[in-house]
Amino acid sequence: MSFSRSIVRFKWLCFVVVSVSGLWALAEEPEAEPNVVHIEKMRAFVDFLQTELKTATDLLERQSGSDAEVDRARAHLAIASHNLALAENNQAKVVRQIRLLVEIRSRQSERHERMAELGFGSELKRIIAMRRLASSRYLLARTQAKPADALDQLERAVQLYNDELTYLTKLQQQGAVSAMELNRARHRTTVAEHHLAHSKADSQSGLPKLRKSVVLCQQEYDQIQRLWQAGYADVIDEYDAHRHLLHAKLLLADIEKEPTAMQKQFDELIRLHKQTLPKLGSYRKGKIARLIIERELARDHARKAQFLRDGYLNVDLCIATMDF
Repeated sequence: MSFSRSIVRFKWLCFVVVSVSGLWALAEEPEAEPNVVHIEKMRAFVDFLQTELKTATDLLERQSGSDAEVDRARAHLAIASHNLALAENNQAKVVRQIRLLVEIRSRQSERHERMAELGFGSELKRIIAMRRLASSRYLLARTQAKPADALDQLERAVQLYNDELTYLTKLQQQGAVSAMELNRARHRTTVAEHHLAHSKADSQSGLPKLRKSVVLCQQEYDQIQRLWQAGYADVIDEYDAHRHLLHAKLLLADIEKEPTAMQKQFDELIRLHKQTLPKLGSYRKGKIARLIIERELARDHARKAQFLRDGYLNVDLCIATMDF
């Protein structure tokens, strides 16, 4: 065989190999990185909240809305933008959004204080406003690497979580709130107390309460399922109760250092998100519900990938449960 014919054959073989490799790559194109999908879904959610803020602002300008409604929309946008900045690893934007959130929460808290001085408003809403302000200040101090300030604000937030729980307990005894609402508040308080204990290097002290929270979340989920089957609850009620239960189990498995159980809860969360999306149909708040569930699905994919790569997620799980 001549040298020129050998070159032609070699080029032909190379062409075949490259072509087959290209087709194989197309046939088995890897999925996008979990964090990339997470960022994409969070951007979509931020875009939606920007539209909501514009709507609230337009209503205020037409004297059909209120400053309180605008601040509520601003707070939701600041939280979502902060979470997006975290995923993008944009530290300057993280700090900027948390500072903005603290400003908004300060205005909201002052508004409730003024209403209380005038004899109007809700004591429960006043406590919640103070709690959210303390939680936001905690997050800002933590972001700015000020551990002493962060601990002070976290202790303040935990005290207000307990104040809220005490107030809700009285209301529940009067029949003004449901046992389910009280149980959710009890779970939020337990997680906040555990996060405080973890910050003081005492993460095991809250285990009994965390186990009790799993039991309470299971009871809530069982109750919601019965209500759903009877037509008194909707798909989002069922989804939220199930998600709260799985998050409680995930946190407990993390603290108990049970990686197999953690992976199982991540898988269950991802399955829940995927199974709920097709059920939304003509749900009255379908657009925002879909965006939130898609965001949660992307986040849990990303968190699972991080867990499989790095290990435990104690602080991430606790902070995700706090109400800023």
